[in-house]
Amino acid sequence: MWLSPTSKAAIHRIVSAALAKQSLSALTNGGAAAAATSLPPHKPFQAQAQALSVADDPAVASFLRATAHERYAHRQFKALAGRQHERESNESDDPRWSMEIGRRRADVNRYSDVIPYDASRVIVKSGLTHTGTVEDDYINASYVYSPRNTRRYIATQGPMENTVDQFWRMVWENVSTGRSDTVATIIMLTRVIEGGVEKCAHYWPRDGQVLHIPYRDGSARKTLIVRSNAQETVSEADCTVTTITLFTHNPDDEAGKSPQYEVKHLLYNGWRDMSVPDSAETFLNFFQLFHRYHTSDASPVVHCTAGIGRTGVFIALDYLFSRALEMSASEIANDPVFETVDELRNWRTLMVCRVSQLEYIYTLFRGMILAEQAVIAEESRK
Repeated sequence: MWLSPTSKAAIHRIVSAALAKQSLSALTNGGAAAAATSLPPHKPFQAQAQALSVADDPAVASFLRATAHERYAHRQFKALAGRQHERESNESDDPRWSMEIGRRRADVNRYSDVIPYDASRVIVKSGLTHTGTVEDDYINASYVYSPRNTRRYIATQGPMENTVDQFWRMVWENVSTGRSDTVATIIMLTRVIEGGVEKCAHYWPRDGQVLHIPYRDGSARKTLIVRSNAQETVSEADCTVTTITLFTHNPDDEAGKSPQYEVKHLLYNGWRDMSVPDSAETFLNFFQLFHRYHTSDASPVVHCTAGIGRTGVFIALDYLFSRALEMSASEIANDPVFETVDELRNWRTLMVCRVSQLEYIYTLFRGMILAEQAVIAEESRK
């Protein structure tokens, strides 16, 4: 799998901006340190430009060459499948891999073979249906951590018509842990209908629409308000952005109204089920859009249809992109792509479920490392 010239240019821009940001941070810190020691501030970006890129390391170069061949991704995908089989085989002996709770809830699982582990499932506080009956705490969603627990996400299936209320309760309980002056995100990586088949319910309110969802906060019965405020299309990211406001209130006590939280619902339109994005360029722009919007400490909520394939690719690449330019040569040579996907599968089963999706991750990661090499070479010639 190869990147087009426009996709390479998009990665080049991202890497160049990231290196410049690192340089500015280092220059600021270096200037402060120099002032304290009466030494002239150094110029870290120029010094970095004189150094070799990690891609020049022989072991890294060998790894990058290997990932350019389809058979490498196939071999690693087979190894991941073996690791997944070990987890499932040990389910009865190791509580980390138990799926007992989810297996009892066939009515709210989109697929019978995609069940969250009991140990990492998202537990939703008791809600109330419109008839006033108490619901349980189950939703087909998992907390997913990146390697070294540096980032946390919520990976979930595309909501069904009978899980919409529970989905929004989960979103509320997630975003309300952050500050109300920040913005959280929902990443939707599937269309509602693909090839004439429903892949996800239209769970978010249309422009100007308001959802009223029964919610129980301790002993108090409240209503969760989900209001759509605006919608826009970002064509360069092939994305539809809906701005949503969430808050709870007690109809019997107006003073009990909670703070309002803003959520950006980001629907990426260019990615069909069981495949890779149609355009790497718009997908990379989508990543940048996500990072521009998401300012909350709350976990990003990411879903496709089953919540494992496209969702796994997005989470893996988000982590790898954040770490790629900080990795040592030995880290890269030891295959951080495999390590990342394997770690995601420790939290939710079958993350990155197609070999083509794993190959796509290798392709973009390789593009990041080679782009760093190109940017450093350009700077060294200045």
